[in-house]
Amino acid sequence: MFRFDKFVEQWAMKYKPMQHVPGPFSKNERFFLTDTYMGMVDFVTTLQPESSPCVVMESDQEGSMTDRYDNPRYTLYFMVRAEKMSDGVAAYEAKLEAKMHMQKFMNWLRAMQEKEEDERRKEGVRNIRIEDNMSYQTVGPFYDGWYGVYISLDDTQAYSRCVISDDYLQD
Repeated sequence: MFRFDKFVEQWAMKYKPMQHVPGPFSKNERFFLTDTYMGMVDFVTTLQPESSPCVVMESDQEGSMTDRYDNPRYTLYFMVRAEKMSDGVAAYEAKLEAKMHMQKFMNWLRAMQEKEEDERRKEGVRNIRIEDNMSYQTVGPFYDGWYGVYISLDDTQAYSRCVISDDYLQD
């Protein structure tokens, strides 16, 4: 099963400005999962200044289902810390930097959709919809000078309608 969070984490590991190192005791953790936007607000209070820039993904999903397809929506926040929260120029520059990281991620996602050779991984990223016109929004200030930009991405995943008898207790 394709997990978009693992895909985003892989990008954060390869992307030079982040160079994410996974693990609870990592000194360079730059990819994080949070439940919701409200969880994001609380989560930012735990971020260390040296975690800038970073990417945060909401684990809550909204979406829709059709006859054979699940259509989840993923929400990502690209976060940057400004040195001085009260400095309007620093805040604006932090938002611009966050937007630049988002754009770099979107470029990488497009490249993976086109070039991925591993069919199993390609299957996962192929159906994430990247439109010619996508919306994003800047967010912040959060606690301690954190600003960012968020974007939501829609996906389409096939699922099996078969009933598997091993999933159920037998009479």
